[in-house]
Amino acid sequence: MTMLVDMHNNLLQVPGNRYANEEETLRILKAAAEDGVTHIIATPLYRHEQYSTNGPVIKHLVAKLNDKVLKLQIPITVLPGMEITLYEKLAQDIKVHAIPLANSNKYVLVSFQDRQIPSFAQTVFLEMQLRGYIPIIANAERNLEIRLNPSKLNEFVDKGALVHVGAGSILGFNGREIRKAALKICKTGLVHFISSSAHEKDSKSSHIKKAYSYLGKKVSTSTMESLKKNAESIINGADFHTRIPKGYIEK
Repeated sequence: MTMLVDMHNNLLQVPGNRYANEEETLRILKAAAEDGVTHIIATPLYRHEQYSTNGPVIKHLVAKLNDKVLKLQIPITVLPGMEITLYEKLAQDIKVHAIPLANSNKYVLVSFQDRQIPSFAQTVFLEMQLRGYIPIIANAERNLEIRLNPSKLNEFVDKGALVHVGAGSILGFNGREIRKAALKICKTGLVHFISSSAHEKDSKSSHIKKAYSYLGKKVSTSTMESLKKNAESIINGADFHTRIPKGYIEK
């Protein structure tokens, strides 16, 4: 069976998430299955000292959801994860408060604030890597500092971080400016993952398949296939070799 992974989806009912009830969550899963998605990593937002949901709670909720999915015969598997808003002690706290994506014990999804890159980001990322974790920057195209100076992503990728953009951004659901930024960093080879993401305005539908198709036409088929394989690597807990970034090209 062909695998199609949505590696960032905010579908669990936990504090801070938009999904209010189980019916809405199941509607999201059915839409994803109809779109061909076979695996979803549930990534509720975690903000230090604000949202108290921890790893064991998320794993319990995911197990309950998979039981429901099995009974309803929805052909999809949900895996645990979280999106962590970057803070200075994250590297030390991962084992206590956080969980890497899909039980990989390796990949950790991290978000910046929408307007700036925290001054301590590189230091925390280095500490994470020294502890055996690989940081993935979530929704990079939404960060204003990155949109104004996309070459800043080079600094993170060169030092081992990975980059994610949202399918909705690629398809223009978050505005023309964000779509332009998402496509440009995809063209440079600085993006490693796309997903339905946790913040799309139209969260009732799955757009990941359409986004892959669009990227295949706008960037290249090989880029599209590489992004799919990268997401599969997270599910398998495997390493993958990233392409050497071309660097930001102003056009």
